[in-house]
Amino acid sequence: MEAPAADASSRRGLVGATARRSFTQAEAERRLCRNGVIAVLLGTCPVLELVDVKRGMAIWFKVNEDAIKASIRVTGEYFLVLDDAQVRHEALRIQGLLHLGRVSFSQSPWSRFRRATVAKMRYKVHVCLEGVPEHGWDVETVTPLFDRSNIIEGMDPEDETGCLRLWVWMDDVTTLRTRGQLQMEEPREVDSPNMDYPELGMFEEVPPRHNVLIHLDRVVDFSPRPDSSSGSHDSGGSDISGLPLMCPLSRLGQ
Repeated sequence: MEAPAADASSRRGLVGATARRSFTQAEAERRLCRNGVIAVLLGTCPVLELVDVKRGMAIWFKVNEDAIKASIRVTGEYFLVLDDAQVRHEALRIQGLLHLGRVSFSQSPWSRFRRATVAKMRYKVHVCLEGVPEHGWDVETVTPLFDRSNIIEGMDPEDETGCLRLWVWMDDVTTLRTRGQLQMEEPREVDSPNMDYPELGMFEEVPPRHNVLIHLDRVVDFSPRPDSSSGSHDSGGSDISGLPLMCPLSRLGQ
């Protein structure tokens, strides 16, 4: 019997997600910028096997095949990662096309923007989280309370209130919830609280829940404004500096 998930019609469609920039991601980007090459097959030649591309590149640059990692991104486009950054620089210094026998390639350096589309974040939102325990006042801990399409810019340094204050970028303010429940993993210690208070249960299995109120404090609207009827070239919704005005909550129905 075929698994239900194998039927594409029974599955949901598009999923959108926004990932915070991590140390691992930044390291991988730096390495690929130094060693990555995009090679696009030109002409009407049949699509080559990866082993043939690696062999041809290895012969041309006089390196072992093991020193080149190759993968296919789309038909006719190869992503090459060379162990030696100097070899990569030599490949990009070639004027015109790279010819391997009867096959020709155009080459370009790898970039994280390749095949990416522009994602617009129109609103910068100031959010206050009430109920987050003090030891959880960091971006990583509270990220699950926000929609995956949101990007948390950082914490507001002002600490005059008992709320955790954040600046968050989003394209749709309605994705911001009004409240949430936050569970924080408990440390695994020998003298765990459940030894003295067994009625609390096993923290390691069921972390305690913290009820959180999510307050929308104010919104900075970066949406493009239509030109005014007076023909003024000033930015709509902006002050004399050209920067967007703070959006009153009443405009959002808050």
